[in-house]
Amino acid sequence: VDCRQSSTITVAKKVIHAVGPDLHSLKGGRGSAVSALATCYRNILDEFARSGLKRLRLHPISSGSTFSGELGGQMPRLTAQALVRAFEQLAPAAREHIVSASSLELCVSTDGSGEFAA
Repeated sequence: VDCRQSSTITVAKKVIHAVGPDLHSLKGGRGSAVSALATCYRNILDEFARSGLKRLRLHPISSGSTFSGELGGQMPRLTAQALVRAFEQLAPAAREHIVSASSLELCVSTDGSGEFAA
């Protein structure tokens, strides 16, 4: 699905709302940012696995300039690293649920500014 050109509106019956870390004020650079993002994504993935739902659409966490700060241009790579780390930290049963999901989506693009646009 090309989310930039999609005109389909999806009505969500279940939403996992997550408040991501403020990377702008986080000390420790990239490593700390990946760790903080991984914790947030792990909690989302774990909640998804416990829910028994079959479809997950993730939107970027802490990706706007307000929360990403100087790491804004690195957010696509940091997000990918955080998602891998989050998945690896899950219990085997949670990982199995996620890989057997009917749909997993992370819909992002960049407009050249380093900010995500979902």
